[in-house]
Amino acid sequence: MLHSKPKTELRQRFIDHLVLQQKAVRTIQAYTAWIRDLARFTRQPPDALAPADVRGWILHLLTERK
Repeated sequence: MLHSKPKTELRQRFIDHLVLQQKAVRTIQAYTAWIRDLARFTRQPPDALAPADVRGWILHLLTERK
């Protein structure tokens, strides 16, 4: 279930980290979906984001997306 999409090395390392923490499959799917949404919003890969990018995305979620 976690191996259905091609993954970047960063994404795979993140998933492996969550598996080692014994997170449920649905939790891993939710976490990776949030990161994908963040990357789409900022139009940058997750490893290139600054704290201000994450803050802007969270503000967007709280004010625009609700």
